[in-house]
Amino acid sequence: MIYDSNRVVILASALSCLPALLPSLRHSNRQIRLHAAEILRAMICREADRPPGRAITQEILTPRVVEVLLSELAVDTSSAIRACAAKAIVLLADPRAMPVLRNLLIDYRWFVRLVTLQALRQLRQANTPLHQDICECLRDFHWQVREAAVETLISFGPESQRQLFEYFLSCTDRMTRVQIIEVIERTGLISTLIEEYNAGKNGSDALMIEQLAGAEGSGILRRLSPEIRQQFLGRIAPSLEPSIEAKSRFLKEGQPEVESTTSLKQDHEWPTHLAA
Repeated sequence: MIYDSNRVVILASALSCLPALLPSLRHSNRQIRLHAAEILRAMICREADRPPGRAITQEILTPRVVEVLLSELAVDTSSAIRACAAKAIVLLADPRAMPVLRNLLIDYRWFVRLVTLQALRQLRQANTPLHQDICECLRDFHWQVREAAVETLISFGPESQRQLFEYFLSCTDRMTRVQIIEVIERTGLISTLIEEYNAGKNGSDALMIEQLAGAEGSGILRRLSPEIRQQFLGRIAPSLEPSIEAKSRFLKEGQPEVESTTSLKQDHEWPTHLAA
């Protein structure tokens, strides 16, 4: 078998070659193991993409291949191979996959942690037992890993989003808070939060909006539609001091900002009782 990355897609079309792939997955040469792992990953991804999205079981891959994937490739000395294994493991319908993914989330190489977080968005499980493990990645020293953790939590739905908001509300690191805000804006989640806030939803979602409006995220309001912006200001205006309310008029009227709205948080403490 010739190991050429350009032929991965072609070779991935035939599950029948799996037995022949096993020796290469265990080869002493790192490059051969990597190419074989990429072929295996491509096979699994293609099989998983078949409608309506098949669960990858031992019957499809054979028990020996699954065992190699979970117990050998996931702990390979090569970080590239461990990362490649993560992309395949998230698609496995095997209870042993969860502990392996947890270990990959704390891998000593930041690149492996990053790829694992990105791969988890394809998780083929009804529940998401890795919420807390992903939340721990919000404290990672590498900014790309933190960003991937935020994106993954948002992709998992309301429950994991709530955990993200609670982390944000207790976080004291300014750069991490700004990074979370940027991802929330980029994914479009901020519009949903504003609409729910206007509808009277309480809890961490509402506290999140109040902090975004009062501190780092003061520019968010300017990017909302005039109708939603006016509704939002109508909700919070009665609780604002006159000086802050005057500074906020430009948001309703669409006038240029003369004084930076980031000073609002410095001049006045933002009322936290609104979300109670």
